[in-house]
Amino acid sequence: IFLILGISIVLGIVANRRNKTAAQFVGAAKSWGPLATGLSSTAAMASGWLYVGTVGNVYMNGNLMAIYTYLSFCFSLGFLYVGKRMRALAEIEEISTLGDILDVRYRSSGNTKKLRIFYAITIFIGCFSYLGAQISAGSGLMTYLFPEWSKFLGCAVIFGAVTIYVAIGGENGGLLSQAFQGAVMVICGLVFIFMFLGDFGGFSAFSEAIESSPTVTDAAGNSKTFSPMMMTAFGIDYTGVQSLTYLMCPVIGVACQPSALTRMYAVKRPQDLPRAGMTSAISQALVAFSAMSIAFAMLVLVPSGQAPAVAIADQVTWSYIGYLGFGIQVITCAGIMAGIISSASMYMTVGANAIAIDLLGALNVKMDDRQKIHISRVAIIIVGICGIFMAALSSDTVAIIASLGWGTIMSITLPLFIIGCGWKKANCKGMTAAAFVAMVGNIVGFVTTQFMGVVYPKQMPWYMWVIMLSVSVGVFLSIATSKESERLDPKVEAALSF
Repeated sequence: IFLILGISIVLGIVANRRNKTAAQFVGAAKSWGPLATGLSSTAAMASGWLYVGTVGNVYMNGNLMAIYTYLSFCFSLGFLYVGKRMRALAEIEEISTLGDILDVRYRSSGNTKKLRIFYAITIFIGCFSYLGAQISAGSGLMTYLFPEWSKFLGCAVIFGAVTIYVAIGGENGGLLSQAFQGAVMVICGLVFIFMFLGDFGGFSAFSEAIESSPTVTDAAGNSKTFSPMMMTAFGIDYTGVQSLTYLMCPVIGVACQPSALTRMYAVKRPQDLPRAGMTSAISQALVAFSAMSIAFAMLVLVPSGQAPAVAIADQVTWSYIGYLGFGIQVITCAGIMAGIISSASMYMTVGANAIAIDLLGALNVKMDDRQKIHISRVAIIIVGICGIFMAALSSDTVAIIASLGWGTIMSITLPLFIIGCGWKKANCKGMTAAAFVAMVGNIVGFVTTQFMGVVYPKQMPWYMWVIMLSVSVGVFLSIATSKESERLDPKVEAALSF
C-alpha cells in the first residue's frame, strides 16, 4: 500500500512537468494516448464501490453477472457515441473542464452563466459525496490492517498522499497515477480470477456449495441463508434488477460518469478514441469479474463451512483477506487500495475544479493560466482536507452523504452531456432548467428521505425520479423554446454531426 502511494506521488511530480497550460493541469486536455486514458477511466470507475460494495452485493444477493457484463461494453459505446462529439467540441477552443464543454455547446442559444452555476454546484455535491465514500472505504482497509490506528489516522495517511500528488500534478497527475493504479488492478484482478477458478473450485464448487440452500450461523449468531437462485443471471435482488435493467442504468450510467466524460477530451488524438474505449472495455471486464470472483470465492467458503458467515456486506472483502495466505493478502490489499485511491483522485479534481474554475468563471472572475493553476491547487487541498475530516468523524455521515453520489452526478450529466451531444435541438434554456431541477431535486430528495422518512412512488430511489424529471424538463423546454432563427454555431453543428 505504501509503495503504491509513494509511486503515485512520484507520478504526480512527473506529470506536473507535462503541464504547460492551465487546461492541461485542470483537465489533462489532449495530453495522453489511448492506453493511459483507457486504464485511468477504468481505475476511476472501478473504485472501492467495486471491490467493497460489489463484493458485498454479490455475496448477499448472488450472481448479478448480467448487470456487470454491461459495464465493459458501456465504455466502448460511451467513447464512440459521446466521446467523438466531446472530443470534437474540444477542437473548437481550449477546454479545461466539463463546464467549458457546456459553454461551447450551448452559448449559441443563450447565456450559459446560470447553466454553469447550477452544473458546478450539483457536480460538486455528487463528487464530494463519492469522495467521502472512497475515503471511508480506504480508512476501513487501514484500520483492518492496523487495528491500533484511529480512523482519522487511516484517512489522513491515505488521502493525505492522494491530495499531495493531485495538488502537485493536477488532473494530469491524477490521470497518470490512475493509469498506473488501473494496471495494478488488472494484474491483481487476474490473480483473484485464477484463484477462484483454480484454488476455490470455480463455478462447479459454487453451485455445489449452495445447492442445498444451507443456512450458516457463526459463533456471534450472524447467519446467512444461501439459495440456488443466487446462481441465476441477476441473483435474488429483484428490485435492484428491475430498476437497473429497465432504465439500463449500467449502460447510460457509465457514459454519464466524470471518469468517462473527462477522459474523452484527455485523449491526445481523436483517432485514439476507439482504442481508448476498447482499453477501458477490456480492463473493466477483467476488474469487474475479479471483484465478483472474490464474492464467488466467499460463496464457496461460507456455505461449505470453511469460513464463518458475514452479516455486514461491506465486511465480506475483509473476511476474504483474512482467509488468504500472506502473499495473496499483499496482492489483494494492493488491488483494493489502487481502486480506492484512483477514484478518490478523480472525484477530488473534478469536484474541486467545479468550484474553483467553473463556478468562479460563471461569476465572471477573470483568471490567467497561472492563477487558474494556483486556485485549482488550493481548492484540491481544501476538498481533500474536508473529505478526510468528514469521513473520519462519522461513518453515519459518510453513509448518508454517499447516497447522493451516483444519482446526483447522473441527473446533471445525462441531460447536459449525453442528450446534449446526441440531440442538436437541446438548447441553453432547456438545459439550464434541467440543471436547476437536478440541483434542487437532489437536495430535496436527500432531505425528505434521510430526515423526513418520505418513500417515493414505486419504491424507486428518489434520485431515479430526479433523473427522469431533469431529463424531461430539459427535453420539453428545449422544444418549447426553440426558434427557427436560432442556429447552432457551424463548428458546434459540425462537431455534433459525427
